[in-house]
Amino acid sequence: SLSDIDPQANNIVQRYMAKPHLIDGYKYDMRLFVLLTSLSPLRIYIFREGLVRLCTQPYGLTGTGSNLQDLRMHLTNYAINKNADGFVQPTSAEDDCSSKRLVSSVLAKLGEERGSQPELWSEIQQLCVKTIISAQPHLLHTYRTCRQRAADDCGSTCFELLGFDVILDAKLKPYLLEVNHSPSFTCDSPLDEAVKSAVLRGTMEMVSFSREEKKLLKGAGRRLEPATRTRLAMARAEYESGHADRLGFDTIFPPACEELHARYRDHLKISADLYSSQSLAGSRRDTSKFAGTRMAQHAAPHPTFGLPQPLREEAKEARGAPTAEPADAAAA
Repeated sequence: SLSDIDPQANNIVQRYMAKPHLIDGYKYDMRLFVLLTSLSPLRIYIFREGLVRLCTQPYGLTGTGSNLQDLRMHLTNYAINKNADGFVQPTSAEDDCSSKRLVSSVLAKLGEERGSQPELWSEIQQLCVKTIISAQPHLLHTYRTCRQRAADDCGSTCFELLGFDVILDAKLKPYLLEVNHSPSFTCDSPLDEAVKSAVLRGTMEMVSFSREEKKLLKGAGRRLEPATRTRLAMARAEYESGHADRLGFDTIFPPACEELHARYRDHLKISADLYSSQSLAGSRRDTSKFAGTRMAQHAAPHPTFGLPQPLREEAKEARGAPTAEPADAAAA
């Protein structure tokens, strides 16, 4: 009840989905793997295969919510359901009757039943992109803070492999449950091994140096010249673009559709504006160095953006005169 919640503590609020889409009467979610290889310019890929995790008790929400304590009816977490009597461990990667299944098989089944597979997969991809866009300015600031020698950054210093948990409602609209920055790669079944090993193998090959990059780095000195950094960034982007499909990834940012790309650019600017005006207003940190200007094609707003004029002047005096610098390419 509300009386049990400490208003002074950190809390997370989520709306409960009363009418989720069901498989054979059971609630489920999807674990999808999203690879983030660069923050500026932004590059995001989604692995085409994933895991569908089913509850072990048939779903049925009462009007009073009296069965909300039945965790194995409402929560799809593998850790909660794996020891239940009703849990069926998959015996092969193609097992379509177990408590854990392939995303591709479920999407194919939905496509046969409702003819909505391509549209649904596109909506899931957009959900993943918008989620990362909302955090991009903060991620880029953190990255730049850790990278003390940003001038030597050629755009491929690190990467992030994220686990997106997605649930569908009864109308097949996808909703984000959570994002795991350290998804589990434990393999308890042949299906786990098939999916997770393919994800890791594809990721390692995607982020490995190409021959062109090795050649450029071999001929470079300890400090990278601007021209070398540019050629390295171009080589990295070309390598990922040329190998993503073969390795099982779909490129979801930048998208092929220019109309969708334009909408994403608007989202990126809004995200940068919000981060500048809300998160760092009055701070001594200058977000003009960190906001995602290159992929949004907009100048980063000043940290005092959105403040009333008197407060803006006070903030400027406290910080001193800011020096704007263009954002370099950065990986995540």
